[in-house]
Amino acid sequence: MFQVMEALKGGDLQKYMSKRNKSGDYLTEREVRIIMRQILEAVKYMHVQGGIMHRDLKPENILLKDCSSDHICVKIADFGLACQKNSHDLMGRHTLSVGTKLYMAPEMFFEKNYTQKVDMWAIGCIMFNLLFQGERPFYNSGEGVNKFVERLGKEKLHFD
Repeated sequence: MFQVMEALKGGDLQKYMSKRNKSGDYLTEREVRIIMRQILEAVKYMHVQGGIMHRDLKPENILLKDCSSDHICVKIADFGLACQKNSHDLMGRHTLSVGTKLYMAPEMFFEKNYTQKVDMWAIGCIMFNLLFQGERPFYNSGEGVNKFVERLGKEKLHFD
């Protein structure tokens, strides 16, 4: 069996963002808007047309076809943890804790029932990353991931 895929020579969004940040050439709001629009359109298609939850959206799983600031084309990759929205347990729930913790919605950490909205949480984290030069929302620099998850379980999140 062979799998044929489109050649995406731009690498992934994480590497692209890191390279830009290191050189001091931060992504502009216009570039972030272009990238986010494409991600949102792709996820809308996955959710509405395919009934698919990705469950591991993160910059490393967003591939770039072109990398010029005039033309950025993104593709979503790594569907290894994706599932159909109706492929739940016998009680009709999605509760499996999968994905990359820094991009996971809180209900996934604690194995509570969740929906496709968990992908929207991850998209919000990606947008924060892009706008704030790689920073992650709710994460304190130097804090371990397990400490981060523990803190999220105890604190009430504020969106001021």
